[in-house]
Amino acid sequence: MLLQAVLFTALLFGVAISLPQDGNLLLEASNGLVLKVVVVSCLVFLPLTFVVGILQTFRVAGPIYRFETYLRSVARGEAKDPCRIRKGDELQELCDLINRAIEAARKPPGYVASGPATFKEKPAEVADAKAPEPAAASVAEPAADKAHEPAPLVPESAARDVSPSCP
Repeated sequence: MLLQAVLFTALLFGVAISLPQDGNLLLEASNGLVLKVVVVSCLVFLPLTFVVGILQTFRVAGPIYRFETYLRSVARGEAKDPCRIRKGDELQELCDLINRAIEAARKPPGYVASGPATFKEKPAEVADAKAPEPAAASVAEPAADKAHEPAPLVPESAARDVSPSCP
């Protein structure tokens, strides 16, 4: 707005110089005129800019708040419906992505999307196949039922020794 006032004053000054006799009168009148233009501009454009800014902020902040509340309800296991935001809000694509991710996470293992909400059956030979029987365990090998357990982080001998002394 300051730029607007400077440009307006410069244009009036240029016109006043080009006038043969009444240039001084125009320069004297322009001082009050520029002040009125600046005040009216501030009274009209500042509130308008504020309102437009708030409305635009709501179009982004509202969906972010909705995503937060929706994801918290999903974490608690309460959300049954997909996430929805208002028409005209920003972040529509993110809302769709969240819905697709939640839908994929809710599907059971082995689900393959081969059409509209169908399960792909496993072939009979794969379903009936059994894992090969393990060979007899030798003394050096761990027991068959412990073969798939992760190794302990602390050896058993160190786990039993829980002395409170510090080095």
